[in-house]
Amino acid sequence: MSKEKDIKIEKLIAWDEFATANADKALPEIYEHAKKTSAAAREWYWKSVKLNRVTSLVIRFLSFCLLVCGALLPLLAGLSSDISTRLYLTQSGVAILAAAGLLQAADRIFGWSSGWLRYITTVTAMEALTHKFELDWANYMINKVEPLNNNDKRPLFEMAKGLEDDISKLRSDEMDKWCAEFNSSLAMKGYAAI
Repeated sequence: MSKEKDIKIEKLIAWDEFATANADKALPEIYEHAKKTSAAAREWYWKSVKLNRVTSLVIRFLSFCLLVCGALLPLLAGLSSDISTRLYLTQSGVAILAAAGLLQAADRIFGWSSGWLRYITTVTAMEALTHKFELDWANYMINKVEPLNNNDKRPLFEMAKGLEDDISKLRSDEMDKWCAEFNSSLAMKGYAAI
C-alpha cells in the first residue's frame, strides 16, 4: 500500500487573475479552478477513509472475537473437573478479555474509528457543497437571458470563491476536531502511564 500524502491547501482563487480577462475566457477558468480545488480535497479524504475504515473494522472484529472467546473460556472452565484446567481456562479468558480491552484502547488512542467517521462526515459535506455549487452555477447560466458578459464575472467568481472558502472551512473544522481528539488521546495515555 502506498504512503498517503499529507493534505495540502491549494492556492485559492483570486479576483486579480480574472478582473481584466474576457468573460468567455475567465468564466470557464473560474469554474474549473473551483471544481479542481474541491476534487483535490475530496480525493485526499476518500483515500484516507479507506485506510481508516479497514483498520477500524479489523480492530473491531478482532475485539469482538476476543471478547466472545474471553467470555466463553471461564464458562468452559466450569465444565472441567481438573483444577489445573479450570485455572488455565479462567486465566486465559481474563488475558483474552484484557487483549480485547487493549485493542479498544488502541483504537481510541490512535483514532482509527473516529478518524473514519470524521473523514466521512467531512467528505460528504464537501460533496454536498460541490453539488450545490454545480447546481447554482447551472441555474445562473440557465436563467441568464442575454449572453454572458463581463458583468457576470463577479457574481460567478463569488460563487466559486464561496465553494473554496466552504471547503477550506470544512478542512479546518476537521483538523480542529482531530487536534482535540489527539490531545484527549495524549491525556488518556498519560493517565494509563500513572
